[in-house]
Amino acid sequence: MNPQRVVRVWRYDAPAGPMNAWEPHEIPVKLDESGVYLLEATDAHRQAQVILFASPMVLVARGEHGKLDVRALDATTGEPRPTPL
Repeated sequence: MNPQRVVRVWRYDAPAGPMNAWEPHEIPVKLDESGVYLLEATDAHRQAQVILFASPMVLVARGEHGKLDVRALDATTGEPRPTPL
């Protein structure tokens, strides 16, 4: 990763105990503006990356019987977004 393009760095110390590679940990990621971010997690030996989309809008999709239903919702309230004209 290009150090000049790093937006923010967080440090997370996993709780002590038996090592379980599949144990989830929720780490809050506070971003000040919408955008597409590359989130990278590293330790001394491994690294993992995921693309994170931050937006005030959420798209919820459901496929059934060969059709796709997509709805746009406000990410904070869950209310439907207005339909564009």
